[in-house]
Amino acid sequence: MNSTSSGSNQVQLILHKERAVYSIGEPVRPKLQILNNTTQQIVLGHGFRFDWEDLAFAEPDFVHLVGPGGAELTLPYRRDQSYFDSNNPISVEAGKEEWLYLPIYAHFHLREPGKYSFWLDLSDPMGSLYHSNRINFKLVNVEASVVPESIELTIESGKSTYTAKEHVDIEANFTNRHDKRLTFLKPQADSFYGWVNPVYQFTVIDSAGRTLPLALRSGTMAIPNYDETTQITVATGSSYVQQLQLPTFPRMQQPGDYRLRLTYLVRREAIGKAGVVLDEQMNWNKEVFIGRIESNELKITIK
Repeated sequence: MNSTSSGSNQVQLILHKERAVYSIGEPVRPKLQILNNTTQQIVLGHGFRFDWEDLAFAEPDFVHLVGPGGAELTLPYRRDQSYFDSNNPISVEAGKEEWLYLPIYAHFHLREPGKYSFWLDLSDPMGSLYHSNRINFKLVNVEASVVPESIELTIESGKSTYTAKEHVDIEANFTNRHDKRLTFLKPQADSFYGWVNPVYQFTVIDSAGRTLPLALRSGTMAIPNYDETTQITVATGSSYVQQLQLPTFPRMQQPGDYRLRLTYLVRREAIGKAGVVLDEQMNWNKEVFIGRIESNELKITIK
């Protein structure tokens, strides 16, 4: 197989990153620019799919994401070529270019601070393999108002087995082990999507180790409301239980075993569309917990 770097004058795969540093929970979504400087149409990625609904690749196409420990995080997303029988590869006309968003955050809920590296290999029908440039970004923790370990978040469900048509009900139990009382925020419209404070992000992992994408969101962005009806103050040594319903994960309709976790996150800053952190400060009451808490893991079977 022929191999071509991103620096080729004929076909170039150029990754563009939005930023160099993200805090945990922010959307990481680089853009791929494909330049076709040849005199013929090119077709790439017969074994490649990367959008908000699916991430999959079959070699020689490859998606690389290497975490702080040096592990290749994308291996669970490797598929047989037959998975792409109905796939539409990327087509670029002669002398033209195409741009694609690659929403890493939809398929990887990255939680380990440190350096990450991301790049792509895409092939054409003639057997040539094109390599993108490699982009690096750093993940940092969310600033916390108190030590996160002083708060315990546990999730549980009334049963462990559901049908695909049933709603999965979750109880989230917040226990305050801090030496002062703390205020927690009830979920708002768009909390599950991470578009507002507080973020209630569920991570659902299938038996192959793939993080499932949340259902596509539609409609206008909700306006959050922060008052006594949406805030709960918990005394030292006390707990508060929040009733939740697992949002829709379309790929969870398949029978199988799934692992669930919940991230609760409140930022000092306001959060905007798609989860982008804004410059605007929230000016929370001093008792409001700011930071990130991770729950235990819950196992659910879909029959």
